[in-house]
Amino acid sequence: MEEIGRLNPRARQWLAGHSLSKWTLAHDGGNRYGFLTTNLSEIFNSVLKGARFLPITTCVQLTFYRLVHYFNVRRPLGSGAQANGYPYTPHVGAKLATSTSKASAHSLRSSNREKGIFE
Repeated sequence: MEEIGRLNPRARQWLAGHSLSKWTLAHDGGNRYGFLTTNLSEIFNSVLKGARFLPITTCVQLTFYRLVHYFNVRRPLGSGAQANGYPYTPHVGAKLATSTSKASAHSLRSSNREKGIFE
């Protein structure tokens, strides 16, 4: 936080006014503000696919039933994974493994460490 304060005092003040769980992955408990919710709008759009041109009442009804189905299918996958001691479903675990593998090939070169500038 001190380094953030040196770079941008207003940013540090703003961050200090918010719970760590709201803006850090290390303190989010692993399932609320991090990876598991980053694509929520894309998921919702996929649920609504084809419903945009329907009358509003029908659209609301269709949205409700599609969301119920979506979560009824996926809830057991998450619960089963947690019951077996896994923090993620096999699908999410595979995506994380792929991302980790890609990230291991990334490299940074410090241009100005004090100012936090990297290439």
